[in-house]
Amino acid sequence: MERNTAIDVVKCFGVFLVVCLHTVTYSFNWQDSEHISFIISVFPRWVIPFFFIVSGYFFGQKIINRNNSKAYFKKYLFKLIGLFATWYLFYLIYDLFLQVVLAIHMGLDIKTELIQYVKGFVNIDALYYGEGMTSYHLWFLTALIWSICILYVSIRLNKLKMLLIVAGILNIIGLFGQTYSSIFYLPVQTRDALFFGMLYTTLGCYFAIHYDWIMQKVKKTKSSTFVYLFLLFSLIQLVEMAITVTVLDAVRSFGDYYLITAPLTISIFIITLKNTTILQSSVVSKVGKNAVGIYVSHLFIISVMTLFINFVGLDYLRSNILFNLIFVVVIFITSYYFFILFNTVLFRIKLIYIEQRNYKQMTRTNKNNAI
Repeated sequence: MERNTAIDVVKCFGVFLVVCLHTVTYSFNWQDSEHISFIISVFPRWVIPFFFIVSGYFFGQKIINRNNSKAYFKKYLFKLIGLFATWYLFYLIYDLFLQVVLAIHMGLDIKTELIQYVKGFVNIDALYYGEGMTSYHLWFLTALIWSICILYVSIRLNKLKMLLIVAGILNIIGLFGQTYSSIFYLPVQTRDALFFGMLYTTLGCYFAIHYDWIMQKVKKTKSSTFVYLFLLFSLIQLVEMAITVTVLDAVRSFGDYYLITAPLTISIFIITLKNTTILQSSVVSKVGKNAVGIYVSHLFIISVMTLFINFVGLDYLRSNILFNLIFVVVIFITSYYFFILFNTVLFRIKLIYIEQRNYKQMTRTNKNNAI
C-alpha cells in the first residue's frame, strides 16, 4: 500500500510536542513559571492517543491483508517487546550510572543507593506500566504491547465491536483517575493499556477493517470541516480542563486524557486519511517516520543536556521562554540523530555476532569433515 505521509507529518508534530512537554518539565519547578504553566495546561492531549490509534490502524491493515495473521502478530509483538526491552535496559544502565555518580558526589554508600534504586524501579510493575526514573515515558510501549495483545484476541474471536464498547466504557471510568477525580477518586493508575491505550488501538483497528465503509461516509465532507471540528474539540477540551481543574478542584493539575479527547483524536486522524500525500517527500514526513525513535531516546538527551546546563551554572536560563524554545529544537534534532546512530551501532553489533557465529559453524563443519 502507498505510504500515508500525512500520518508521518502529524506524528512529527506530535512527537515534537511531547519533547516540548518533557523538556520544560524535566527537573524544573515549572509551576513557578506562568508561561510554562500555560503551555502545560493547554498541551494537546491528542498526541499519545493519536500514536495509539495509528498503531492500531496499521496493525489492523496488516492483519486483514495477510493470510497468516498469527505469524504477523508474533512478529509485531516481539518487535515491540524488543524495542521496550532494549530501551528499558539502556535507561536502567544510565540511571544506575547516575546513582553511582550521585552517591560518590554526596559521600553516600554506593551499594545501598543502587539497591534502593533497583527495589524502587525494577519490579513486576515495569512489565505493565513500564515506568522508571528517567524512562517514565516508556509506559507508552508497555501500554501498546498489552493493548495489541487484547486487540488480537478480540479479532480472533470476532469480538472487535464488543471490545470497542468495553474499551470506551473503561476509558470513561478511567477519567476518575484523571481530572475527574474531584467528583469520584479512582485510586488506580489509568494511564495504561486497560483504561487508555486499548480504546485508541481498537479504534484504529476498526478504521482499518471498515476503511471502505468509513471513507464512503466521510468522502463528501470537506477536510476543512474536520479541521474546524478539531479546533472546536480542542477549545472544548480547554473548557473541560478549566472546569475540572479550576472549578471542581481536581486532585491532579492536568489530565492525560479527557472526555472530549476521543472525538478530538478521531477528527485529526480522519484528516490524515483524507489527505494521504500531505508534504510527501518532505523533511517533516521523513522525521515523522522515526517518531518512535525520537520518543524513546529524547529523555536521555534531555537528562544529559539538563545535567550539563546545571553543571556549568546556566540553569537560570530554563525560566526564559526563548531559551526553552531553542532548547526544545536542539533536543528534538539531537534525539533524531542519536536514535539513528544508536540503531546503526546495534545493527553493526548484530552483523559482527552473525559473522562470528557463521565462522564458528563453518570451522566446526570443516573439522567434522576432516575427521
